[in-house]
Amino acid sequence: MKPTHSPLPSTAARAFTSLELLVVLASMLIVAALILPAFVPRRCNCVRANCVNNLKQVGLAFRIWSEDNNNKFPMDPSIDLGSNKELINGTNTFAYFQLMSNELSTPKIIVCPEDKKRHAATNFDTDLDNSKLSYFAGLDASTNSPAMLLSGDRHLAVGKSARSGILNLTTKQEVGWTRANHKGLGNVVLVDGSVQQFTTAQLRKALASTGVTTNRLTFP
Repeated sequence: MKPTHSPLPSTAARAFTSLELLVVLASMLIVAALILPAFVPRRCNCVRANCVNNLKQVGLAFRIWSEDNNNKFPMDPSIDLGSNKELINGTNTFAYFQLMSNELSTPKIIVCPEDKKRHAATNFDTDLDNSKLSYFAGLDASTNSPAMLLSGDRHLAVGKSARSGILNLTTKQEVGWTRANHKGLGNVVLVDGSVQQFTTAQLRKALASTGVTTNRLTFP
C-alpha cells in the first residue's frame, strides 16, 4: 500500500507573508495620498469665498439702505443721522455699519473669517465698535458713480501697515494690500454691488477708474 502524503499547498492558496502585507498597505496609502487631496476643498479658497459672500451682503445692505434714503449712503454728509450724528466721524467707522443693522441682520457679516484679530460683536446696539469690524467704508461713495469703492478689506496701506481713521488715496500713491489676511490679495465691493478680488496692481487700476482724483476711505 502506497503511503499517503498531504498535498503541498498551492501558490494561490498560501497566505500573505508579513512583508508582502506591508508592501500592499504601503501601496494603498500612497494611492490614497495622491487621490484624496482632489476631493478636499482648499481652506484658503473657502475662507476667501466666505469673505466675498460677506461683502456681497454688505454691498446689498448699502444699496437697500440708500433706496430708503433718497439714493444716498450712510456716509453722505447730508443724511439726517438724528441721535447718531455725534457718533459719526472719521474714527468711528463702525457707526456707518451700525446704521444698517436692519439690512445686515447680524454683526457676523462685517467680520472677515480670515481676520484673526477681529471677532464679531454679539449685537449692533451695545457691543459694536471698530475692533469688531473688518471692512472700510468709502466716504465719497455715490450711487451716481458705480465704479467707486464702497467697502472692502481693511488690510490696505500706503507704505506701511493700515491704520484706523481716514485715508485719502490719490492715483499717484503706491497703495497696496498687506499680507495680513488674504496673503497679498484683497476683496472690495463697488458701488454697483459687484465684489472684486484684487491684487495690488488691480486695486491701483481700480482706484484710477473711479472717476475721482482722491478716494477717501475710513478704516476701523
